Amino acid sequence: MPIFSPKFFSIVFLGSQNPQILNHDFLINNQILPIEKEPFKSIIEGVSKEHPPFTQYISTPLVTTLTYKWISIIIEQHRYQIKDTHFNTPLESPIISIPKEYFGRVLRHTPITLGGINFGGNITFSDTDDEASFDESLGINHQSLQVQLGLVRAQYSPKINLVWDDEQDGQFELDLKKSKSFPGACVVNFNFEFIYKDMDSFVKKIDEAGKVHERFYTILRKLNVEINK
Repeated sequence: MPIFSPKFFSIVFLGSQNPQILNHDFLINNQILPIEKEPFKSIIEGVSKEHPPFTQYISTPLVTTLTYKWISIIIEQHRYQIKDTHFNTPLESPIISIPKEYFGRVLRHTPITLGGINFGGNITFSDTDDEASFDESLGINHQSLQVQLGLVRAQYSPKINLVWDDEQDGQFELDLKKSKSFPGACVVNFNFEFIYKDMDSFVKKIDEAGKVHERFYTILRKLNVEINK
């Protein structure tokens, strides 16, 4: 049976950004970081000259990266991303509140066009038959195409746009990437993309992360994928 191992949960905003704004003092002075939650709580309690409050900080005119253990923030000129690689329940992750405060309260006039909620990880297959069964559950017939094209083996990396109802306010996409260098594995990304209308309704979309996550795991279960939590 294919096994899925979760790797990250991220939130992405596209639009004109200023990478130079991002630094630890800015986040603290504007009360953007949820310092009552980990990893921020223990990091800030242990701050000293020898132990800065962040794991990594890189700032250039084009991009700024600020990392707090398993939480990372990257701002480019047209892209904001915050990622959690250590989450269990999405709505309990500290990255839920940070962009709400950052954009919804402090930088409300940032010109944003698009947002995204992403979940990613890896699917591993026990053997080629396991992989073929997984592809068949996606409607892909290995044997038919291999015979038709005279192939010994075919590898598929589908990208699927998903629609649950005609009135949903956003688009879902399931992206499955297999590498020739690493047979028996598949990189998976599930994305919910939504358009900016106004700042209040836009940042409120972040609260749908739990629903997006559940839809993602429902798909995996229907594809007979075991979820390694």
